Amino acid sequence: SDIDDLQKNASKLARTALKEFCNFAQECMQDAIKGIQYEDNLESLFEHIQYINHSVVHIQKTYYNEVKPLLLGTNYDDDFIEEKHTFWCDFERQIIRGLENAIESMMSNINNILKEQKSSDFDSGGLGQTSKTCIKLCGYISEQQKLFRSSINGQNLERVLEDFGRRIFDRMKLHIRDFTYSIEGGIALATDGNMYRKTLRGFKVSSLEPIFKLWSLIEKIYQIGVDNLMIDKENKQLFSMLTQEELESFRRRREDQSGSVFNSIRRRM
Repeated sequence: SDIDDLQKNASKLARTALKEFCNFAQECMQDAIKGIQYEDNLESLFEHIQYINHSVVHIQKTYYNEVKPLLLGTNYDDDFIEEKHTFWCDFERQIIRGLENAIESMMSNINNILKEQKSSDFDSGGLGQTSKTCIKLCGYISEQQKLFRSSINGQNLERVLEDFGRRIFDRMKLHIRDFTYSIEGGIALATDGNMYRKTLRGFKVSSLEPIFKLWSLIEKIYQIGVDNLMIDKENKQLFSMLTQEELESFRRRREDQSGSVFNSIRRRM
């Protein structure tokens, strides 16, 4: 009948349009991922994610407003929903792959910026001044946050920013151990640290708060000393997030610490 033909053709047209869009979206994502690998073109990836997200919303709206009413009482609607679900799962996997590549590229850029840090940034002349490296890196991190927010949202955004924040902290733990600090140097280090943490708190991810506290506590090693910090139970608990080897390596970067002092502390832990 004419009604049967209309329903069949409407379903076929919707599924064909979805398939063509899926192929196009996958090619776009593949090109964007290659752009990260060979050109460090992060903006292209996020533009593609944003465009495809908006397109999916438009396709769904058109389908539910124009096509679905024609398919009531048939199995055609189930077919479209199943194909759409398959596409979205494949696309999400590509997004995850793209975001992982993007974060790796960002961390590579962060490493390059940190290489510009000078030991003179942490001497008495740097007291009360945020280092140029810190200012540059905080600006870079803020720009990357904007890229994430431009294309993803909700829990996906929070998970990505949490991962990014933890990777930055892990890199900063290594960076801190690249230098040796006097008490004045520890104060200069904390000045940078305060700005880093202020920038990362802009992520608005509450699960990062414990590492911010630990980060601040690590800086205090060079101002107060591990033994004095260990008196406080909360500090001791935060230090437990580090391995003994990590804590020892931080201690060694303080000019006036001795191995015997640390060993006596370690026995008490």
